[in-house]
Amino acid sequence: MVDMDIDETIGVTFAESHFPEVRELMYQTINLGFFSPPSVELLKAIIEEKLFESLPLEINREGFQQGLALLRAWFASLDERNLEDRAAQLNEDYNKLFVDPCQLLAPPWESVYRTEERATADLTTLKVREFYGRHGLAYVLKHKEPEDHYSVELEFMAELIRRQSYYLRTGIVKEALYLFKEQQRFLEEHLLKWSLDFTLSVIQNAHTEYFQGMALLAHEFLMWDYDLLTRKGS
Repeated sequence: MVDMDIDETIGVTFAESHFPEVRELMYQTINLGFFSPPSVELLKAIIEEKLFESLPLEINREGFQQGLALLRAWFASLDERNLEDRAAQLNEDYNKLFVDPCQLLAPPWESVYRTEERATADLTTLKVREFYGRHGLAYVLKHKEPEDHYSVELEFMAELIRRQSYYLRTGIVKEALYLFKEQQRFLEEHLLKWSLDFTLSVIQNAHTEYFQGMALLAHEFLMWDYDLLTRKGS
């Protein structure tokens, strides 16, 4: 586990660090709260791996620690007798927050938070699509979701970091630095433009500590990660 505040990371040489792999794993971890409702099998895997007891990165931000505490307490309450019932509760909570058009409590699309009309699939969505396309990526609309879904944007960040790691390993530093800057830009132009409003909606409307904790963890990590990229890129 890497335990640090932002200042402790500055001395790490960018091209020599294995830190991108840790960041990629963190993006994959926080995405567990938004990609789909966790199944019984996923919950068992999280318990077995003790994921929230031993995150690859501990961040000294109050909101991050609050989110982590909520998740640890929620998972500590699970056992074989209540696992299926708790998974069903998560499924119901997920649908009310992100899916059900009759009571959508926390719409998971960037365009909703960046337009007065709170409309989906508008110019904001097109700009996200263009950003993906610049890297040869096109989101497959598996569930007829627009490209600016919170989960998809997190997945895109993880992909940029994955590519950056490859170029660092192979010594193509110029391309790695370009991807580093692109991560910073995507956070600036997209994720951080709406993450706070979205995650606050989740925290205020979720009925389970799981989604409240994941929302806190997600936004606090994005803020921390942007600070890291900004300082290392300056």
